[in-house]
Amino acid sequence: MSVLRLQSFSKIDFQRLINWIDNEKELIQFAGTIFTWPLTNNQLEDYINDSSRYVYKAMYNGKVIGHAEIYKENAETARLCRILIGDTTYRGKGLGKELMEQLLHVAFTELHVNYVHLNVYHWNVRAIKCYEKCGFQFTKGVSQLVFFAGEEWKALNMHIRQPAWKENLR
Repeated sequence: MSVLRLQSFSKIDFQRLINWIDNEKELIQFAGTIFTWPLTNNQLEDYINDSSRYVYKAMYNGKVIGHAEIYKENAETARLCRILIGDTTYRGKGLGKELMEQLLHVAFTELHVNYVHLNVYHWNVRAIKCYEKCGFQFTKGVSQLVFFAGEEWKALNMHIRQPAWKENLR
């Protein structure tokens, strides 16, 4: 039984998230291009007021260690995004996988979608391995490019359908 739990992200959590993001590169890695550097309370206020966003803080043994979002695109599809184990002392301990499992559970059983996808930068090998362990597969032909400080980052799309998720639970 997991001790990682999702709780709603609210204004009282803004400063903690802001403190976890040290620079523009980390902000883009975490959030894509939805925010601009530096991250501010006003940006987060607009972010949580979007009714299609289900924004969470990740709690582990009563301590906030991470952040994640489910963006419900339509009745059938959700995207997982802005996933971060922000407290660095909790990275590399399998909690990212637990966080993903919690998000998938909410998406498939509470939001009742049939398809979940996400984007991940090609160089983020640890995240890709985590998503694959949760049953995600690469979506062929779906990617986008982001340019940062003269670098080209390829955002790859990965997906999982509800039947594959159920099978992966066994």
